[in-house]
Amino acid sequence: MGATRVPVDVTIEHFMAGKTILQHVLHDIELTIGYEPKWLTCRLNQSDTTEPTAFFLGWVENAALRKTRVAANQPDPGLFRFMDPVHGSTYENALKKPTEVLKQNWQKPTDSTSSLAPLRLYQKDGHYGIRKNNEISRLSVAIKVNNRYVGTLNTGLSVDPGKKLDDKMMQWAQSANSELVQYLRNEFAVGGPFANAALNARGVTKKVRKSA
Repeated sequence: MGATRVPVDVTIEHFMAGKTILQHVLHDIELTIGYEPKWLTCRLNQSDTTEPTAFFLGWVENAALRKTRVAANQPDPGLFRFMDPVHGSTYENALKKPTEVLKQNWQKPTDSTSSLAPLRLYQKDGHYGIRKNNEISRLSVAIKVNNRYVGTLNTGLSVDPGKKLDDKMMQWAQSANSELVQYLRNEFAVGGPFANAALNARGVTKKVRKSA
């Protein structure tokens, strides 16, 4: 287990390393569902607590979404949100059901030329609007390191992937062989709920065998 505490010890080197890994995840996703606009983020729990307290570790975009952002003359949102505290229900809901992929879908607009949606993903004191057809579906899954759920892996998509990405998201977020999981395990003093506690919170209890 690593020694870097979140958020107090995290540096720009961690930002760059996390961004590189997220780009690998994004590339893997694009090989599965194509190259339409999409983004990918990682949120990491505060160290030394089992409470769901998230901080923004990294954000990457694919080439199509980058083209939209640059045309709007907006900077890379990952730089502005790095180590920002994350508020909202998505993070907590993903940790409450850590063996599932949390899905949020929005209806695709009929008028993509004028319909804008504010996505508060980008800047600390505001956001820039991107057209709704650049994000109609969002997937989030708990990241598991050893026996702990330590953050979430999230993606915003311009197409509804159905179940095509479920296994891939789970593998990147929870497989012991995942590049992301290995990096977080080796680098950070991770926090977040323990796996057994998360399952018990859903009402799942283990049966205890009585000794003969």
